[in-house]
Amino acid sequence: GTTGEPFQFSCDNESWAYRHASIMRFLELHGVRFGDSYGYFTGQHWRNELQVKTKIKDYFFNRTRLSAFSITEQSVKEAYHWLLENKATYLFGYPSTIADFAKMCTQVLDLDLNKLSLKFIMATGETLTDNQRDYIKEKFACTVGNYYGSVEGGAGAFSGLEGHMHENMETTHVFVNSEGRIFQTDLFLRKMPLIKFDMGDYCE
Repeated sequence: GTTGEPFQFSCDNESWAYRHASIMRFLELHGVRFGDSYGYFTGQHWRNELQVKTKIKDYFFNRTRLSAFSITEQSVKEAYHWLLENKATYLFGYPSTIADFAKMCTQVLDLDLNKLSLKFIMATGETLTDNQRDYIKEKFACTVGNYYGSVEGGAGAFSGLEGHMHENMETTHVFVNSEGRIFQTDLFLRKMPLIKFDMGDYCE
């Protein structure tokens, strides 16, 4: 995961398919076509034996990857020029990494983010604060959406066009305890259905 100790679990292909379909629908809701070039700004660093496989996946998915563990002038410059040359339409990743990228581009490298002409930025993996949303929106001059989910728990919720977070009924099993408190888990995670998220909400 993004924080804490490593955790291994079983997840079948059907679960992955529904998760990816939800992300595709969310992107298209915000005017981005799945398959467009994009920037993948994650926090994950890769072991040496995974680097070749990772590069193949990035080539296949038409994306450039920028890790939060390697924000340098050189890595940011390379990512910027890849996005520009490949006419990328959106960014997907951690809000802190996207904000660091914007800061490095504008304050250190004097690169114009408006030239990228991005249509959308999907923040995920961390809490998207109001300050981060405002900063990213101002620097890139495009819509900033929020996606809450996890590898082990599946697609949680996506921000709609009006800004509120929505659950996806195709990927979510919502259940209520005896006190009326709502919990959510991946509907298709049949092999290991123990991951439950407390939504912090109640119903009657």
